[in-house]
Amino acid sequence: MSKIIIGVPGYKIGEKTFSYGVGANHLEYIASFEGVSPRILMPDEEIAKIDMLYLPGGADLFPGSYGATPGFKTTNPDLFKQFFYDYKLQNYIGKIPIFAVCLGFQQLAVKLGASLIQNLLGHPQSNERGEGAHEITLSETAKMLIGNPKKYEVNSHHHQGVSMANLPKEFIPLAYYGEKKNAILEAFTHEKYAVYAVQWHPEEYYDLLAEEMFKIAINSIQK
Repeated sequence: MSKIIIGVPGYKIGEKTFSYGVGANHLEYIASFEGVSPRILMPDEEIAKIDMLYLPGGADLFPGSYGATPGFKTTNPDLFKQFFYDYKLQNYIGKIPIFAVCLGFQQLAVKLGASLIQNLLGHPQSNERGEGAHEITLSETAKMLIGNPKKYEVNSHHHQGVSMANLPKEFIPLAYYGEKKNAILEAFTHEKYAVYAVQWHPEEYYDLLAEEMFKIAINSIQK
């Protein structure tokens, strides 16, 4: 039986020695799921022959992409990830399932009509890549997937985020951080599209919700 192919947009790796590829942590995470294999996408591919798309984390999304003026704490975007967002991502939405992490979460949310806060004041951060940072509140839908844990902690390596306020009605929030009225969205899916996104990094800090979301994405593949 042939494996499910999950495509990951390649990007620049290393500052002094320029390489193009995908971080091993993302590849290892994808490969940990049974029956799947990751594949690095090249910039010139219009629509790659893949079964599912995985959007990794990274530097900030260019604010001009969503009609905003750059903030003073917004960092330079990754050239290849920004190119994929601007010219390729739309080709996959609604065509195949998408699983997104951190920057990928933000790219997907903005592409689907959500707003992005360019700098979150006081948002908790993990000191180390594999360390938890804060608890999140799970929606009833998320609890149906993994039960009802007393607390649910995730890691955090982002200073931008998507506000729960004025989310497009097609979004299905699965988790958020903070008081709901002023909360930051932490995980979502969508009424119309097979998209599954988390604001944290499950490839560096294991959690059951991201695992179940990833499995749902795999199971939604139309073979």
